[in-house]
Amino acid sequence: MIDPIPPVARAAWTVERELLDWRLSRNGPTGFRASAPPNLSASKPPWARPLSEPALCAAPVSHLRLPPYQPLPPPDPAHDLIEVRVADLQPTQMCVGLAEVRSRQRDFADETPEERRAYLASKPVPLVQGGDGQVWMIDRHHRLRGLVEMDPNATAFGYLVLDLATASRDQVLEELERRGWLYLYDGRGVGPHPATALPSRLPHLLDDPYRSLVWKLKREKRIAAQPLIPFHEFRWGAWLRSRPLPPFSSERLEPALAPARALVASTAASHLAGWTGGKRDI
Repeated sequence: MIDPIPPVARAAWTVERELLDWRLSRNGPTGFRASAPPNLSASKPPWARPLSEPALCAAPVSHLRLPPYQPLPPPDPAHDLIEVRVADLQPTQMCVGLAEVRSRQRDFADETPEERRAYLASKPVPLVQGGDGQVWMIDRHHRLRGLVEMDPNATAFGYLVLDLATASRDQVLEELERRGWLYLYDGRGVGPHPATALPSRLPHLLDDPYRSLVWKLKREKRIAAQPLIPFHEFRWGAWLRSRPLPPFSSERLEPALAPARALVASTAASHLAGWTGGKRDI
């Protein structure tokens, strides 16, 4: 069983929510209800229960301006993949879209161990290693968040994109941030936060309903995948946050789907990588 969110993380979330409420009271908008952290210690498996206390999203809290980035190197076929314990990986983002996490878990639940292992090997994780042996994941947070909730001892496959000599966590984070390999906005689009505020474990990532919305649009092939662009889906989420949408949550995406479909197909979004212009055969 996964440990519940520690008191320190819960306290930090409470302070963040109070700060957000203060910002909203000064700057608007309204119609926004923050969610509580997921109760990971509940007896019912997380992938079998609905998202509790969903965050309702309306107008944008702020305009996210993600930094420039270096593209992620693809896996090198000449090198073997590295098998890693998922629970040991350090996240490089503050949140996930829980709609995608739960969907991944349903898929995992239908697979045999052999099928799951083959699937994970086909989706290797780009990894960064520090001099102290700590390993950071630059992608695949949703897939592996879902997996580690189901099996705390699960392993996955990855490939090394950067090997740093320094054992300093701060220096590793500084290098990742310089490359644009950190996503430092929280589940309500507030940030950037200091890199030191990143959760140290996957189960502690918060929910971002806009990331769930983009996942749904990608699944409908309204946004094309760009696997070598770090945090590609969050870039689309940042753009959607600057557009008016009706209130929605990761558990209830339907109210926002129709207007979001029109927005991502519009020429206003044509500057974003993965824009299809409404063509769903890409």
